Amino acid sequence: MYPHYTWYHQGHHKSRERGLDVIGNELVENRSGVQSIGVQVKFHAANTAPTHEEWLKFLAGCFARRLDAAVFVTTGRLTSEQRREAGEARFIIIEGREEVARIARARRIEEFDFNWLIDDK
Repeated sequence: MYPHYTWYHQGHHKSRERGLDVIGNELVENRSGVQSIGVQVKFHAANTAPTHEEWLKFLAGCFARRLDAAVFVTTGRLTSEQRREAGEARFIIIEGREEVARIARARRIEEFDFNWLIDDK
Protein backbone atom coordinates (compact mmCIF):
# COMPACT_ATOMS: atom_id res chain seq x y z
CA MET A 1 0.00 0.00 0.00
CA TYR A 2 2.95 2.32 0.62
CA PRO A 3 5.74 1.32 -1.78
CA HIS A 4 7.92 4.43 -1.31
CA TYR A 5 8.75 3.77 2.34
CA THR A 6 11.49 2.03 4.23
CA TRP A 7 10.06 -0.47 6.70
CA TYR A 8 11.51 -1.44 10.07
CA HIS A 9 10.13 -4.60 11.67
CA GLN A 10 10.65 -4.40 15.41
CA GLY A 11 10.82 -8.22 15.76
CA HIS A 12 13.79 -8.72 18.08
CA HIS A 13 13.17 -5.41 19.83
CA LYS A 14 9.72 -6.34 21.17
CA SER A 15 10.47 -4.82 24.57
CA ARG A 16 10.55 -1.41 22.86
CA GLU A 17 7.75 -1.97 20.35
CA ARG A 18 5.16 0.02 22.35
CA GLY A 19 2.24 -1.44 20.44
CA LEU A 20 3.60 -1.30 16.89
CA ASP A 21 5.11 -4.13 14.88
CA VAL A 22 6.35 -2.17 11.88
CA ILE A 23 7.33 1.47 11.31
CA GLY A 24 7.49 2.96 7.82
CA ASN A 25 9.31 6.13 6.85
CA GLU A 26 8.92 7.95 3.57
CA LEU A 27 11.73 7.56 1.03
CA VAL A 28 10.65 10.14 -1.51
CA GLU A 29 8.65 13.30 -1.21
CA ASN A 30 5.04 12.72 -2.08
CA ARG A 31 1.89 14.79 -2.04
CA SER A 32 0.03 12.79 0.57
CA GLY A 33 1.84 14.38 3.50
CA VAL A 34 2.32 10.97 5.13
CA GLN A 35 5.92 10.77 6.31
CA SER A 36 5.70 8.05 8.98
CA ILE A 37 3.38 5.07 9.34
CA GLY A 38 2.93 2.62 12.21
CA VAL A 39 1.44 -0.84 11.76
CA GLN A 40 0.21 -3.32 14.36
CA VAL A 41 -0.84 -6.83 13.32
CA LYS A 42 -2.82 -9.15 15.58
CA PHE A 43 -3.75 -12.76 14.86
CA HIS A 44 -7.01 -13.26 16.73
CA ALA A 45 -9.83 -15.78 16.42
CA ALA A 46 -12.70 -14.50 14.26
CA ASN A 47 -14.83 -13.26 17.17
CA THR A 48 -12.00 -12.03 19.37
CA ALA A 49 -11.19 -8.35 19.82
CA PRO A 50 -7.85 -6.92 20.93
CA THR A 51 -7.62 -6.73 24.70
CA HIS A 52 -7.95 -3.33 26.33
CA GLU A 53 -4.20 -3.44 27.06
CA GLU A 54 -3.29 -4.32 23.45
CA TRP A 55 -5.45 -1.48 22.13
CA LEU A 56 -4.09 1.12 24.58
CA LYS A 57 -0.54 0.03 23.79
CA PHE A 58 -1.23 0.57 20.06
CA LEU A 59 -2.76 4.01 20.67
CA ALA A 60 0.11 5.03 22.95
CA GLY A 61 2.71 3.84 20.42
CA CYS A 62 1.07 5.88 17.65
CA PHE A 63 0.80 9.08 19.63
CA ALA A 64 4.20 8.78 21.35
CA ARG A 65 5.87 8.52 17.93
CA ARG A 66 3.72 11.31 16.42
CA LEU A 67 2.95 9.17 13.38
CA ASP A 68 1.27 10.66 10.33
CA ALA A 69 -0.73 7.46 9.73
CA ALA A 70 -1.48 4.23 11.56
CA VAL A 71 -2.79 0.86 10.42
CA PHE A 72 -4.26 -1.79 12.72
CA VAL A 73 -4.70 -5.24 11.18
CA THR A 74 -6.55 -8.00 12.99
CA THR A 75 -7.90 -11.35 11.89
CA GLY A 76 -10.51 -10.89 14.63
CA ARG A 77 -12.76 -7.90 15.18
CA LEU A 78 -12.71 -4.60 17.03
CA THR A 79 -15.15 -3.55 19.72
CA SER A 80 -17.52 -0.69 18.93
CA GLU A 81 -15.46 1.56 21.22
CA GLN A 82 -12.22 0.63 19.41
CA ARG A 83 -13.87 1.32 16.03
CA ARG A 84 -15.04 4.72 17.28
CA GLU A 85 -11.57 5.63 18.58
CA ALA A 86 -9.95 4.45 15.34
CA GLY A 87 -12.36 6.57 13.32
CA GLU A 88 -11.73 9.65 15.45
CA ALA A 89 -7.97 9.20 15.06
CA ARG A 90 -8.37 8.46 11.30
CA PHE A 91 -6.54 5.14 11.60
CA ILE A 92 -6.78 2.57 8.83
CA ILE A 93 -8.41 -0.59 10.15
CA ILE A 94 -8.17 -3.93 8.35
CA GLU A 95 -10.51 -6.22 10.24
CA GLY A 96 -11.21 -9.92 9.74
CA ARG A 97 -9.66 -12.71 7.71
CA GLU A 98 -11.91 -12.02 4.73
CA GLU A 99 -10.80 -8.38 4.51
CA VAL A 100 -7.13 -9.33 4.85
CA ALA A 101 -7.59 -11.92 2.07
CA ARG A 102 -9.48 -9.43 -0.15
CA ILE A 103 -6.71 -6.84 0.13
CA ALA A 104 -4.04 -9.48 -0.50
CA ARG A 105 -5.85 -10.61 -3.67
CA ALA A 106 -6.22 -7.01 -4.86
CA ARG A 107 -2.47 -6.51 -4.33
CA ARG A 108 -1.60 -9.88 -5.89
CA ILE A 109 -0.05 -11.10 -2.64
CA GLU A 110 0.11 -14.86 -2.16
CA GLU A 111 -2.64 -16.24 0.06
CA PHE A 112 -1.64 -16.71 3.69
CA ASP A 113 -2.93 -19.61 5.78
CA PHE A 114 -4.16 -18.16 9.07
CA ASN A 115 -5.43 -21.46 10.44
CA TRP A 116 -2.13 -22.76 11.78
CA LEU A 117 -1.65 -19.56 13.82
CA ILE A 118 -5.01 -19.58 15.52
CA ASP A 119 -5.51 -23.33 15.93
CA ASP A 120 -2.33 -23.65 18.00
CA LYS A 121 -3.43 -21.12 20.62
